[in-house]
Amino acid sequence: MPVLKQPRRRGWKRSGVFLAAMLTLAACETQIGPSFQVEKQRVEVRYEDGLVRIRGEYRLRNNGSRPLAGIQVALAAVNPGAATDVTASVDGAALAWKPVEGSGPRRIEIALPAEWAQKKRRTLVLEYGFRSALGCTRLESFQLLPGSWSPELLPPEGLFGRGGGTPEKWELQVTVPEGIQVHATGRSRGTRKRGGTVEHRFRQEAQHGLTYVIAGRYQESQVSAEGYRIHFWSAQPPRASVADMGRRLGLTLKAYTEWFGPLGGHQRDVWVMDGAAVRYILGARGAARPGLARDTIVAPGLFLSYPGSDDEESFCAADGQLAALWLDWLAGPAPEAAATSDALARHAADALPHGCGARRSQGAAREAAITRLLKSWAAADANYQRETGPMRESYLRERDGYRMRLFAYALEDRAGRAPLHAALRRMLQALRGAAWGHDELRSALEGETQADSAEFFRSWLHRPGIPEDFRSRYPSKTPED
Repeated sequence: MPVLKQPRRRGWKRSGVFLAAMLTLAACETQIGPSFQVEKQRVEVRYEDGLVRIRGEYRLRNNGSRPLAGIQVALAAVNPGAATDVTASVDGAALAWKPVEGSGPRRIEIALPAEWAQKKRRTLVLEYGFRSALGCTRLESFQLLPGSWSPELLPPEGLFGRGGGTPEKWELQVTVPEGIQVHATGRSRGTRKRGGTVEHRFRQEAQHGLTYVIAGRYQESQVSAEGYRIHFWSAQPPRASVADMGRRLGLTLKAYTEWFGPLGGHQRDVWVMDGAAVRYILGARGAARPGLARDTIVAPGLFLSYPGSDDEESFCAADGQLAALWLDWLAGPAPEAAATSDALARHAADALPHGCGARRSQGAAREAAITRLLKSWAAADANYQRETGPMRESYLRERDGYRMRLFAYALEDRAGRAPLHAALRRMLQALRGAAWGHDELRSALEGETQADSAEFFRSWLHRPGIPEDFRSRYPSKTPED
């Protein structure tokens, strides 16, 4: 191993001077380069007759090393369309703005009337509106998707430019006509009626992820089950009994909490909502963090209000999606473990004693499920080996998906169902808010079984084909059969 040389005495002096300067800047909260800090933020949403108006008020402080001449803002109004009637003011004075050319979200630049001096504070107010794509429907609703509707203050341009974003905590107010239900990220801080409208206030925190709002003249039903209060919001009456759906959903939440530990806090309210925004929120990894945000949302398929829908399949989808709250959002998988997370979520749903997967998770039904997966894996592998065109990548993903589902069965074979759930609980609770990979999964499994799993993980994750020891346990279940 090479020996590190000691720096010259002059170098130490220079380093000491630089370090002292850094500490001095840190002590007075001054950043190197252009920078500003959002000290306080309040965003108001007002809805009436299909028009959504946004007003953002920001108290800013120049904590950089030089004055600033302007502020850039991203207006990411992608979902319901481009923002219109944009106005800006600083310290009460209306200011002109101009669009900033370039790729990415629409940006504007607000030129300040005088340079923004260091350590000085400014109050910025932005206002704009847009038509709700759903405003013309009889439901009278709007949905603000995460990251697509609220303004984002951008850091100043230049070397070491920093700032913008949002503070750790800020206020959101949503004002709607009476009779419209409102749900949003954050902690509810109450409502207030004013002349035919209702103001809904929410405290937002950084851990909640990107902010969304769902509102409309939904029909609401509430069910208490297993200590949870379940809110059903739908545009149409559900075909199935709300009481039965609530009881079933409560059992699922109770089982996952016992297996994997609590999602966080003491939140006992769960929303089952209709609408495209819900599908987007649930489908976009990292867009919102329901568990950490003390907010649990279930996919709208549970409403069973769509022609041709299957009751059991709707519950299956809800069971798998709820398992993903723990495996995907409580401690999200690293990219290499994403397929494993999906497989484990489906496996957990099948293990529910009251669930739709129970009939295929024990005894002969379990072996039959493994048979189908092995044959599906073999077919996808054959297609992958044969294909040389654009479908080759698709066959690879399909083959690996089947392999990871078989891997979940192999994990259960190796550890047992209860120890596997305990291992997942150990891992997810230890890594709250962080990412987990196969090394963390292996460590948690070894902690429960007290057995080395290195060769087991290598054979499944780093070698082609299905491991021979797994095939030998199911001799009549090989792909050749």
